[in-house]
Amino acid sequence: MTTAVCFKCGAFKIGAFVPCSKCGAAPLSEDDMVMSFVVTDHHFDLNALKEIGLRISRGDPPKVDPKTRIDVLQMMRQTGSVFDAMRKTNEKLTTPKPKPADKAASQGKPWWQFWKKQPDEVNAAILELDKIENAFPDFEVDLISTSVRDRIKTEPEKVVHSIRVDGMTPKALVYLVITNVLDRELSSGRFHVYRGLLSGSGENLLRLWDHAVDELLKSGNHSEEDAAKDKKWIREQIRNVG
Repeated sequence: MTTAVCFKCGAFKIGAFVPCSKCGAAPLSEDDMVMSFVVTDHHFDLNALKEIGLRISRGDPPKVDPKTRIDVLQMMRQTGSVFDAMRKTNEKLTTPKPKPADKAASQGKPWWQFWKKQPDEVNAAILELDKIENAFPDFEVDLISTSVRDRIKTEPEKVVHSIRVDGMTPKALVYLVITNVLDRELSSGRFHVYRGLLSGSGENLLRLWDHAVDELLKSGNHSEEDAAKDKKWIREQIRNVG
C-alpha cells in the first residue's frame, strides 16, 4: 500500500490518486496529479511526509521543480490510459472545491527540490547490480537485491566518495555492499534449517559471499589475507546461529 499526503489539506491517505477521506479532494489537474504522485512514501520517509503535510495544511505547499514536473508528466503520458482512467474516476467521485487563499505568499523558490537526479556513480552501481543478478541466477541474488539497491540509492554520498575518491569501480562497490548485506542476512538465522546448518537458499547466498569476496580480491580492494579472513569469519557466524 502507498502512503501518501493529500495535495489539498495535507492529511495522510492510502493511495496517491484516491480521494482524500478528510477533505474529499482528488487530483484532477496535471499539477495536482504530479504533486500527488510525488508526495508518497515511494519518494520520502514518514517524517518528511509529515513535514510536507504540515506545510500544505498551513497553505504553504512545497513546489515541484520544473524539471521534475516535466519528468513526471512525461511518465504519465507514456502510461496515459491508466492516469486518464484515474482522473475520470475522480471526476465522478468528487466535485472540485474552490482553492483556499494562500496564507503565505510564495517566494517563488522551492524549499527543496523533489526527485533530485541521482549521481552518475549511483546509476552505474545500480546497473552493475542488475548485471550481477542476471549473470548469476544460481546465487539467488534476488533474495537480497532490494536491500543492496536501497543501500546504494539512500547513501549517494558514500557511493560517490568510494568511486571518485577511493578509486573503487562501480562493480567492486556493489560487491562490497553485497557482503555488507549478506553479513546481516547469513548471521540472522533467516536462512538456517537449524543451528549451524543453512537452507538451500542459504547455501546459495554463501556461494554469493565467496564470489563477492573473490571479486573484491580480483579488483585489488581485498588482499589474499583479507579474503581468507572474510570467508572464515562468515562461516564462524553461520555455525553459531540457528
